[in-house]
Amino acid sequence: MKLVSDQLLPRAKTLVSHPNFHKARAIYSETIYKMHKGAPIARFLVNETARALISNICIYVDSYFDIEDVRSGLTICKVQNICAERGVASRGRVFAFVKMLEFSGYLESSAAADKRYKFLRPTLKLRSYRSELMGGIYAAIDEIMPKRDYARLGADPDIDLRVMRIAGHDYFSGILLLDWHKDILMFADRDGGYQLLLELFREAKLFGKPHEFCQHIKASLLNLSIKLGLSRSHMRKLLNDAASTGLVTINNRPTYKLTLNSLLVEAFDEHVALLLTYYADIIDNRLNESCLDPFSRPYR
Repeated sequence: MKLVSDQLLPRAKTLVSHPNFHKARAIYSETIYKMHKGAPIARFLVNETARALISNICIYVDSYFDIEDVRSGLTICKVQNICAERGVASRGRVFAFVKMLEFSGYLESSAAADKRYKFLRPTLKLRSYRSELMGGIYAAIDEIMPKRDYARLGADPDIDLRVMRIAGHDYFSGILLLDWHKDILMFADRDGGYQLLLELFREAKLFGKPHEFCQHIKASLLNLSIKLGLSRSHMRKLLNDAASTGLVTINNRPTYKLTLNSLLVEAFDEHVALLLTYYADIIDNRLNESCLDPFSRPYR
């Protein structure tokens, strides 16, 4: 499956130079920023990459739910096994996060035809969360590929189901788009790291601008800590790691100041461009792909 993304990478790099790409980047970034804003409890359980994966896995598994087939339902044990097999998070953290989704109204308990079995079903609240995310992605694509009207197509329930199953099939076949952008994965794999990255871009006023590099920020780690619910030591460690790879430059005197280097901005642009290219390609070229039920081999 790596070949699929390898074919898309050159197209994504070309997309970055589109005159409206900065507008698409702004739509995507603002959507993610608003959706992730203020989730301090979840951050103690799993990182942002795992949160997104677990939520999507829950909806994806449920898309194959058959009330007459006890093997098809979504259970905590099944999600734990899937996540353990793919190194998403530990069983204990997955259990805690799924229970939090249930207590928060994102999942609800449901009985199968065989009353001995109970399953979890995504609620409208969780489905709306995914719809908001995908709506932002499609709106961003429309900024640079307006003729296809991706937002309208993506809102069609049948197309949305196909897109979700194709993307899920890709993930279970080994594709994780962030794997192609390790510099961004460095942030996404830390608690609150992706949100911190977006906050830094907001501080630098990069969301709605064309490509600009070497953005200087007079960052207050105390203010960021209060705003994002992250400890200063956690953010300092993450930013120091980013500085060691050339993504940012840190100047501690006379005040804490960051420079977002071109390497970081370029990596983020390519990350967003690959995401948009990937979903546009699914709608343009892959909707007729057959995705077999991956849970015919049950996760016990």
